[in-house]
Order: sequence, then structure tokens, then C-alpha cells
Amino acid sequence: MNFEEINEQLGFTLTEESIEAFSENQLTIFKKVKSGKSILLNSPISSEIDLVLELISFSKAPDQLEGSPRVLWLTPTIDRAHQLLKQFKIRFRKTEITPELAVNKGKMIEQRNLIFDGCEILIGNPKRIIELYNQNGFHVNQLKLLIIDDFESICKDIAASTAIRRLAESLPPCQRIIQFQKEHSRQKEILEIVCPFYEEIVI
Repeated sequence: MNFEEINEQLGFTLTEESIEAFSENQLTIFKKVKSGKSILLNSPISSEIDLVLELISFSKAPDQLEGSPRVLWLTPTIDRAHQLLKQFKIRFRKTEITPELAVNKGKMIEQRNLIFDGCEILIGNPKRIIELYNQNGFHVNQLKLLIIDDFESICKDIAASTAIRRLAESLPPCQRIIQFQKEHSRQKEILEIVCPFYEEIVI
């Protein structure tokens, strides 16, 4: 499968980066998610994994709806959230997909306004995401995909893991992709709420 099969303009953009087709690992993940399954992804964070998760996000976010992201991507650090936003903006610049950021460093009212202007993919750290959600900063009724990366770091952080539990209890039925590299002692307990049913993939 090449990327032009997903979106022609996206295919052109990735070709400019000399990326023309899925690797074997990327194709394995993409096919599992396309089948509708939630995934526990045992893999280090890498540019290869980022790309396939970005492409999956793209496939889940075709329409712009006010205040209703289709993809929610949670990551434990603000720097990582900014990195992801930058990658999305570069790779999706020729498409109509709008990613937005929700992190603690930034004015919450401005972030809320940008989300309500219409965003398909919302990227943020758990604390700010739950703050926005509790203040009706965005809806989850149209959510199709939840991604959480660096799950072991979130499990270590009581405030972050509590925020994710509270959010997960409010989510509609949707696919979930949870990425981790090293299992944490609280992982199974938190997964019971955040992602009770999944298939594990080891990369």
C-alpha cells in the first residue's frame, strides 16, 4: 500500500520526505487498526511509529465539526505534544485536516477557541485535556480514536493517570491505541478503565 491510496495530496507531501510506502511494521499496525481493533502497542516511540499513527489519525478524521475532534492524542510531556503538532502541520499541510494543541503552557481560553473553530485532531497532555473537557472546551461525542503514547510515564504520574481515567469513563465507543515500551506496575489496573479490550502488538 502506498500513501496516495489514503490521500493523493498526503502522498505528494510524504514523497517530498522520500517516504513512499509503509514499512512492514507500519503495515502490520495499520491493518490491525483498520480492522476496528483497539491496540496495545509494545514499541519504543520512533519516527516510524509516529508516522503510522498520524496516518491512522488522518483516516479517522475526514470532517470538521465545531468543538468535536475525531482523534484525541494524549502524551505526557508538553515538548512531545509540540513535536507531534509540528509533524502533523508539515505532513498534512496540503490536506484539509486541522490539528490543534491543548497543553498547560498556553492560555486555555485561546486553546478552547481554536478547538471550537473546528479541529479534527486534538493533541495534548492529560492535565490540560481534562481541564478543557471539564469546562466544556470540547465534546467527545464524535470521537473515533484515542491514542496515548509513553503510557508508562503516564502510569507513573498520579495526576496524569487520574485525568486519563476520568476522561476514559466519559468516552463513547471508539478505538484506542496505547503505546508503551516498558510495562509499569499500575498498567493493568489503568488499562481496565482506559482500554479493557485490546490486541497486543510487539514491534
